Amino acid sequence: MLLVNKRFLKPTKDARVISILENLRINPEMSQSELGERSLLSSAMVNNYLGELQKRGFIKPVPLDGKRFRYELTSQGEEARRDLLGYYMAEIVQVYSALKQSIKEKLDRIVSEE
Repeated sequence: MLLVNKRFLKPTKDARVISILENLRINPEMSQSELGERSLLSSAMVNNYLGELQKRGFIKPVPLDGKRFRYELTSQGEEARRDLLGYYMAEIVQVYSALKQSIKEKLDRIVSEE
């Protein structure tokens, strides 16, 4: 999933939730540190998100050893991931279409001025 931390394109809470859920779908044993790197969050913030996702019934932690966990997506979590990803992709297409139209209008003005 594309997350960028730019001046006008900062990730929202929903974008970070999608990123965490998507990364856990791919690798349920991913460390909180790696999840943080991929979701543009500190490990402490990842821990907060994981706690929230667990309370919402989206993930289920399964202990691997004394310190590590495997975070499995529940059916609710998978449904939320799909829904949020669909909204995300629809918004990306809308932004792309608006940007494409804006560039076309600017180019048309330039061409008509010549």
